[in-house]
Order: sequence, then structure tokens, then C-alpha cells
Amino acid sequence: KTDVSLNTGLKIGFSLILLLLIGLTMVGLARMADINRQLQGIVDNDIVKRELAFAVNSALHERLVSMHTLIVMTDPFDREEESHRLREYGVKFLESRKQLEALAQTPEEEHLLRQIREQSIKTRPLTEQAIEDALAGKTARALVTIRTKTIPGQNLIAQYVNEYIGLQRRQTEKRVAHAAAAYQLLQPIVAKRP
Repeated sequence: KTDVSLNTGLKIGFSLILLLLIGLTMVGLARMADINRQLQGIVDNDIVKRELAFAVNSALHERLVSMHTLIVMTDPFDREEESHRLREYGVKFLESRKQLEALAQTPEEEHLLRQIREQSIKTRPLTEQAIEDALAGKTARALVTIRTKTIPGQNLIAQYVNEYIGLQRRQTEKRVAHAAAAYQLLQPIVAKRP
């Protein structure tokens, strides 16, 4: 009779340990799936932010090229068409910048995006003045404004955008490393599944 109860006790104990291992494995697998979702979110967020930052830089560059093109044009209709294109680049810049601001997650991001916005506000009237001068045929005056005021202002914006891209890269690397460490902690538990 003692052998039967000992045998039954061992079976129950083994079953409980097996159930605990299965439960632990299920929790580990669920946590790993959650980490995978977090990693995918981190990567997706990084891609969106970098694309928007590159769109901001691209719009800045295209706007500057367009301003120089506007100055050398002599036909008033061509100038008007180029000024519309120039304004479209401005809209693209503004929309991309606003989307970046909406995605800001850290004080550092908010600070850099605020610097970009403030510098944009300072540079915009200078750009508008250069455009008006170019459209009015005052090309020498427009060129001076572009070279001495608009280009330095836009270079500062581009510098802030590049700092933002670097910050985003560092933040993404940190988040990925954190998720990878959590994943590594769970791997031995999941690898020992029954």
C-alpha cells in the first residue's frame, strides 16, 4: 500500500512539475512575442521618423535650388511657375516638420524640433523677401539676401535636422538593445520547454 501511495505521489508531483514547466514556457513564449511586437514598433517608428527628417532636408535643398533658379530666370511666366514650385517645397517642408513634431516621444526630440521650428520662423520672411525681389526683377538684391541670410538660416535648420537624425538613431539602438537583452533573458526558459 505504501508503494502505491508513493507511486501516486510521484506521478502527481511529476505532473505538477510538467504543468509548471509548460506554463512557464507559455509565459516565456508570450513575452517573446510581445518583445517581437515591440521591436517591430521600434523599427517602424524609426523608419517613419527618418523618412520625415530626410523629407525635411530634401525640401530645404530643393527650395534653395529653386530660389537660385528663380533668380537666373528672365521670363516672367517661368519665374511665376518656379515660384509656385518653390512654395510647394515649402509646404512639403512644413508638413513633414509638423508630422515629426506629432511623433516626438522624448524631451530631446521636442527640443530639437522646437529649434527647427523657431529657425524656420526666422528664415521664412527672408526667403519670402528673396522670392519677392526675384519676381520683381531685383535679382542682385535677392541674391544677396539668399547668400547672406537665407542659406545660413537653412544650413542651421539642416544642422538641427541632422542632429535629430543622430538622436533618433541612438534612441533606436538603445531601445533595440533593451529589447534584445529581455529576449536573451527569456531564451533559456523557452529553450528548456518540455
